[in-house]
Amino acid sequence: MKRMAILASLAVLFITSVFGDKPTGEARYSVVAIHAHLYFHETGKTSPTDLLDGNNHALWNTITGEGEARSPSSAIMVLIDLVGPDFTHSDGKLAVKVTDSKKTLLDSVLLLDDWFSDGRKVALPVIVYGTGCSKLNITATLQGLSAEMVGTATLTRSILFECGE
Repeated sequence: MKRMAILASLAVLFITSVFGDKPTGEARYSVVAIHAHLYFHETGKTSPTDLLDGNNHALWNTITGEGEARSPSSAIMVLIDLVGPDFTHSDGKLAVKVTDSKKTLLDSVLLLDDWFSDGRKVALPVIVYGTGCSKLNITATLQGLSAEMVGTATLTRSILFECGE
């Protein structure tokens, strides 16, 4: 019995010395998902369908309301899901960049400190204008946090928009 207690104490000392005060995977800040919804400028509403849900979407001529759009759409609402140990005060930032084949449509930085939450998850929004005819690449990157505080720092997703006759 005494031997088991000694072994258990040694195990605790070993784990503490190896891992110290470093956060566990659950306690690290991470970009965990990106969601995108068509924005309909005639009604001011967004589509309930997440264009990044893993399904194929008919995004042909969305600027005129064709395909899945059913109403003209030249913008998308993007939500980036983050998890972390704390969103009550953080010095970190989220950089969001959206490009198509020709140009950058969005290059924005959101301060995590501006998005207070008692919880461990937040969804940060951005609106991307000029969408509808080209493949979009959306990249979200955590910045300004120490390496040991970050799990997944960058996530990239793509949406295939197309136009034509």
